[in-house]
Amino acid sequence: MKNHIFQVCFIILAIGIVPGILAETIILRSGKSIQGKVLGHDSESVTVNVDGTTQTIPKTNIYKVIFSNNKADINKYAPKSKIDSDLSDIDIDESADKKELTTKLTQLEKKIDRLEKKITRLREKIARLRMKIKEKQEEEAKGKKS
Repeated sequence: MKNHIFQVCFIILAIGIVPGILAETIILRSGKSIQGKVLGHDSESVTVNVDGTTQTIPKTNIYKVIFSNNKADINKYAPKSKIDSDLSDIDIDESADKKELTTKLTQLEKKIDRLEKKITRLREKIARLRMKIKEKQEEEAKGKKS
């Protein structure tokens, strides 16, 4: 009798766990992710079963299909903005007191300053690259005239 109960429990457990293990993760370009079983695909779309519902997703909306439930794999491919990750540690609690809000404001202003400096450096790099491109074009033009 105990063996029979064990078998029934094992089957119930397996039925509940296996679909999750076999699920793929589809990361959309919007950043949203969908977990389900990929049923098929063609040149334009991917068909997936999500919680018993079949969905067809245009490939133009898909960033990546991950055939793994490993969180590390999923997080590795999930598109994250560097700016979003820079700001993720700053939560603004509406019920915070003036001192806490002032501290958060100061943190945000410091981050803005750092980002503005990065933007300035990138603009300088772009200007240098444009000058190099212009110099190369002028050299090529001189070489063709000779």
